[in-house]
Amino acid sequence: PILSDSVVDFYGCRKRAYYAIRNVQRDQLDRFGEIDYTAELLQKLASHVKKTVVLNREDPRVSKIDAKNKSFFGLSEKMMSFFPSDDCLLSKEDFRVSTTKAKVIFESLEGSVAEYSMDGQKCSCHLTLKGNYNAYNAAGALALCLEILPDVPFEKLVGDLSDIKSA
Repeated sequence: PILSDSVVDFYGCRKRAYYAIRNVQRDQLDRFGEIDYTAELLQKLASHVKKTVVLNREDPRVSKIDAKNKSFFGLSEKMMSFFPSDDCLLSKEDFRVSTTKAKVIFESLEGSVAEYSMDGQKCSCHLTLKGNYNAYNAAGALALCLEILPDVPFEKLVGDLSDIKSA
């Protein structure tokens, strides 16, 4: 189907300088009907972002989204088995870390202590939001913050994750 500009207007991308795209999974079928169509919608949105689109390098549909300027976040080898893609589950493929360079890597989660890295610098923090997916989403948020606030030290941004509370 042809994607209308109303989708872009709905998400407000004409006005956004930055956008982060986490994943395209089958749990989104109730909203858009089909994951490849969802990926097409996200591509349309990304093409309207003014500065940077932050993408999840481990999601094959998300990582191939084209944008004027893009940055990636991802997983360490250790964390891959906790986040199988739909394609891996259906095809029985091995879970492999992408070779695309990521600005932020989610390294590990031990209890409520999450560790992230940027250019080899590792920082950890206590997360008040529980669960692997919240910690993984935080990697995307960190990558987005690094784009928006490039002068703020990585360790400060990671430390600030401890202050985030659930609604």
